[in-house]
Amino acid sequence: MGTAIALMVGGVLSVEAQAETGAPAKQAADSVTIKKFGSADLKRASKKANQLAATNVQGRGRVKEHLGDAVRDGRLVDDSALSVTELADPIQAGKNITLVWEDDKAPESLLYGQNKRAGGQGDSVAIELQMARPQGAPARAKRGQEAKGGTGYAGAFGITGSLVEGDHGCSTGWFAPQYLAEKDHKIVSCYQVLELDKTPVWVYNRWSIWTPATPSVLWSTVATLDLDVRSRPWKGQEGKVKQLVDWAPRSADMINKCDQPKEFTLEATAGPFKGTAKVNANTCREYIVDVTAGQGTSNTIAVNYIADSWGSSREGQMYVDVAGKYDAVDATVNVEWADYNYMEIGICDADPCFFSPDANERWVKKDPGWN
Repeated sequence: MGTAIALMVGGVLSVEAQAETGAPAKQAADSVTIKKFGSADLKRASKKANQLAATNVQGRGRVKEHLGDAVRDGRLVDDSALSVTELADPIQAGKNITLVWEDDKAPESLLYGQNKRAGGQGDSVAIELQMARPQGAPARAKRGQEAKGGTGYAGAFGITGSLVEGDHGCSTGWFAPQYLAEKDHKIVSCYQVLELDKTPVWVYNRWSIWTPATPSVLWSTVATLDLDVRSRPWKGQEGKVKQLVDWAPRSADMINKCDQPKEFTLEATAGPFKGTAKVNANTCREYIVDVTAGQGTSNTIAVNYIADSWGSSREGQMYVDVAGKYDAVDATVNVEWADYNYMEIGICDADPCFFSPDANERWVKKDPGWN
């Protein structure tokens, strides 16, 4: 599981704290920048998608991109159900950090940290986005509510029997890279809740698509070192879940080639009630299925890609998908999950990177129920 962001941001914050107390900084020649956007900042920077000014070409384009991704997922989302948060990049003039999100799960705070080395090597940037708690309780599924899956990496499909869809949603984030590129980094994070009607059985489906910005300079290389997608019952509400009983994929040793979906079927049964749902999951030997299951555990579903060296890192777009079937304590509780995303890339400039990259960028997005 990626934890480098906590170490990096924690290190930057400790330098700032030392400066305030008069203690010597760890490396006086390094340039450290910290910027925190609180809930008030984010509220001021947020608008309904259908209220964006016609002159906001970038914002409107990103809303259109999010809507297009939703259609490919088999979901019809109206722009009236979308909000856009646009923050000025605290480091790069003229650049933005943008989040397009479907109503309910709003951004709560964003921490931006940069540690720029005096010698120009080993620079690092980290962004941590904290989401707010949903305003209402999770919506229970409705009988007759049809859930459709799209092509590629998306929501569950082929849902049969008494298994019906409840909550679902996606958010898309863009942030500017620290190197020359025509487009920004883009990360899509989605969730879907399925419920076996009138029973304590739930299915929680998660997927994420990570598209790092392609460098404009031909001799530069950008590669992903860590990509992590995981979910678990909301902190403080773990008692609503009896245990995680099944998940997909079961292991990541299914196929040699990454980024080709394999179809899995999750079966849900409780007494006379039965249902199935099919999920497309990316499975390859470079991915780690990191599941903690059983009564008294965190009941976490996760898939994590970690490069064991710079030479084994991956370039280009990456997909991560994971789903879990849960038994709740009874058929009346509303189960709530907390989501977590992490990515880290390495950047190699003109000179070859044989052992380690010249710079790193990191991104964390998590729900408050994860803390």
